[in-house]
Amino acid sequence: MQTQRNEDSWDFPASTPTRPDWHTARFVKQGIRMQQLHGTGYAANFLKNRRVDIDVALRVLLQPSRRRNYDGR
Repeated sequence: MQTQRNEDSWDFPASTPTRPDWHTARFVKQGIRMQQLHGTGYAANFLKNRRVDIDVALRVLLQPSRRRNYDGR
C-alpha cells in the first residue's frame, strides 16, 4: 500500500520565519534565557563563545521587539 502525499500539507504560513541554522537558533534561545537569569553581559559572553554572529547577538539581547517569535514560547 502506497501513501499519497498531499503537497498542501507541507506549506507553511507566509508569516513563519525561516531558520537556516537550527544550532545557532538553539544557542540564541539559550542566550535569551541566560539574559533573563544572569544578565546581559553573561548572555553576550555565552553567545560569543558559541560563535553567534555579533549582529544577531546584539539584536536579540538589546532589541527584544525584533526577536523572531517562531515557536510562540
